[in-house]
Amino acid sequence: MKPTAAPRRLSFEALPVPALHLDRYGGITGANASACEVLGEAAAGRPLLDYLRPRQTEGRPATMVLEMLLAEASAAGRAHQQCLLQPAGATPRSALLRISPDGDGGYVAVLDPSPGEGLDTAERMTLEAMAAGRPMGDVISGVIQRLEMLMPGCACSVLSLEDDSQTVRHVAGDSLPADYREAFNGMRIGPRVGSCGTAMWHQEMVITEDIENDARWAPFRPLTRSAGLRSCWSMPILASSGQVLGSLAVYWPMPAVPDEPAECRLRRFARLLGFAMERDRDAHRLRQSEAVFRSAFERAAIGMAHLARDGRILKVNGPLCELLGYGEGELRRHRVPELVHPDERARVAEAGQRIASGEHETLQTELRLLRADGETVWASVAAAPVYSGKDEVERLVAVVSDISRSRELADELAYRATHDWLTGLYNRFELERQLAQWLGRRPEARSSAAFMQIDLDQFRLVNDSAGRAAGDALLRRAAELIRETVGERAVLARLAGDEYAMLLPDTSPEEAVAAAEGLRQAIEAAGFEWEGRHFRISASIGFVRLPERSLRSVDGVLQAGDTACATAKEAGRNRVAVWDRKDVRIDRRHGDARWVPLLIEALENGSFRLEAQPIVPVDTSSPEPARYELLVRMEQEGEWVPPGRFLPAAERYGIAPQIDRWVVEQAIAWLEARPSAPVRLAVNLSGLSVTHREFHRFVMAALADHPQAAARLCFEITETAAIADIDEARALIAELRRLGCELALDDFGSGLSSFGYLQHLPVDLLKIDGSFVRDIGSDPVSRAFVKAIADIARVMNKRTIAEFVEDGDVVAVLRELGVDFAQGYWIGKPAPLATLCPPAVRGRAASS
Repeated sequence: MKPTAAPRRLSFEALPVPALHLDRYGGITGANASACEVLGEAAAGRPLLDYLRPRQTEGRPATMVLEMLLAEASAAGRAHQQCLLQPAGATPRSALLRISPDGDGGYVAVLDPSPGEGLDTAERMTLEAMAAGRPMGDVISGVIQRLEMLMPGCACSVLSLEDDSQTVRHVAGDSLPADYREAFNGMRIGPRVGSCGTAMWHQEMVITEDIENDARWAPFRPLTRSAGLRSCWSMPILASSGQVLGSLAVYWPMPAVPDEPAECRLRRFARLLGFAMERDRDAHRLRQSEAVFRSAFERAAIGMAHLARDGRILKVNGPLCELLGYGEGELRRHRVPELVHPDERARVAEAGQRIASGEHETLQTELRLLRADGETVWASVAAAPVYSGKDEVERLVAVVSDISRSRELADELAYRATHDWLTGLYNRFELERQLAQWLGRRPEARSSAAFMQIDLDQFRLVNDSAGRAAGDALLRRAAELIRETVGERAVLARLAGDEYAMLLPDTSPEEAVAAAEGLRQAIEAAGFEWEGRHFRISASIGFVRLPERSLRSVDGVLQAGDTACATAKEAGRNRVAVWDRKDVRIDRRHGDARWVPLLIEALENGSFRLEAQPIVPVDTSSPEPARYELLVRMEQEGEWVPPGRFLPAAERYGIAPQIDRWVVEQAIAWLEARPSAPVRLAVNLSGLSVTHREFHRFVMAALADHPQAAARLCFEITETAAIADIDEARALIAELRRLGCELALDDFGSGLSSFGYLQHLPVDLLKIDGSFVRDIGSDPVSRAFVKAIADIARVMNKRTIAEFVEDGDVVAVLRELGVDFAQGYWIGKPAPLATLCPPAVRGRAASS
């Protein structure tokens, strides 16, 4: 164990950046004043996902990104992700989200705007791309992609005015359909030519709130309707001389007008585009581009440098000199390795060689730099090559920004997330993490160990009679005694109040019992002095031998230690009590972990049953076999528990594939007993089953043995589970379809990139997420979304199922939109599968 550092304190409310308290699921339980200014006063009590739009996430949905961040923070003590914050009714803003556990089962999230504020990031990326000699089309595309990130839901494009100053050419805007972009090539500008042509003609911003009602858009309405565009804000792009270079357009799929921040952003991005396009258009391109870059280099708000391939510093700007504490001439006499912390030099040298050789295009890293005064500063460094006319790397351009404050804050939060502020011992979270790590070892790699819970017997007497300061001093003294007695090999933690715990690894049972008794004696012998008063202190210790077959989880071990400690107190205090399985009292009604033995018992005893909910054609004239979705219930104390109460625990603790296996076996047996019944059953697969190779082998073997049943089965996979590991999901879907099964993508539309995955997932049906179906009669957005899904599904030869159908009016709307099937309580409530179609009634429809 590493030596414990002195405890450090940090006021949550006093943090200089927006900070949030999160619960274990990512719900906001508290926000400091800075966070309330960013997210609004009503942030506390809402999920962080309400405000979060992650970017650069490789197409993953926001829910998955947040889950991965929380998991990474729990495992590593910290995690970070560049993201977009979108408060209700406000324009999105860029921020770096840093998450650390708070030590009490939740998390602290810091929203640091410094590393990537919208325009600053766009300016930096544009400068880097221009310095690297990127084609101007790529530079402009990068700018509007950044704008689209800052204004989620919009589609941006840039038109360039040709040399004749009359016609335009589309230069960037891949978010728009290709035919739409192509239609504007050669368009002549004028006083009433759409929004863009008008903006360029009058050299002022033009806002079209609703294209359908704007006469300037009349010639283009077939195009805008086909592309699903309803509003357009166009800003002319001007050169520094005032010459019109083109236009920047922002399209929305609904009528909309910009608020003041959005309009300001458009003007600033248009100016940035004007800078880039003017450089590209100038007749003396090379000379003037160097002058423009030199001006930006000197005036940039962050440090910049030109570097030779061998690490020599060719040129620096003022902010970099200020950051490192050198004058320009003095700094240029140094080489890069001399300014880098010794621990970072090998990594930086290797990365620099790869960029200088052209092997890597960019370097983006965080490292420590050495100031002139010998102090260390943490910096974010981005470097890119500048190519010569022979496509050789001529030099490097580096952008350097100070992130010391963010790193110090992150280190502080990481320390607080794993340590108790009063004693300097680990906190409960870190103890649980290390205990879980020990329990997760392979049996052959796991030697005997012991877990102990230590409660001080006289703490309340000291705290109440001598005051809180005396109580705190006693807690610190007890921590020192425990550490001195057991040594560095133990994992020590303060759980809460006067409760401590330790994991003693690689210790024989005899040695561990002796250590527990030695600790009890040491605490008893030490006593406690406070302001001339002497207190006798003692401890009750609960002792648990590990490994123990019945204790396979962290919660189980902690509960066993607590039970043994209570036994020691009940027996008279100041003693060691060894845990006995017979003393464990398990509350079988609360907590995920406590569902585990109930689920295992239910699997062993067959205490599950299947219920079936009908799925009917919206067009009743279409002949279809009866369809039912299977829903699993578990019997507990004479009641049938719905899946929402136990399936989350089954997922979390890896039991879900066993339950899915039971459901598949029951469904096949039911179908085999009714070979002529025109019934198709839908089976839900958990996310774990989708990636569980052993489950794959089982289901393939079972279906291969029962091909008649396979042809009457439909497997439903949630969209989130499918895209979590799309390669595994695609392989499973292909095998199931080969065996004759139907496949449905459940909860479709809940992800951020639903349509993008359809071409990669060869499913037969799309189950539209019920949140859209429920309000389809009153919410035009939900109606449009369902229509879009139905239309795309039809084009891709897939059928659709609407969930949560709760009244007949919804069915009428679904029929109008072309949805194929409906499911919900208005259609029919779930009923036991055994009552659906008795085996003796063969050849009749299940609905008869």
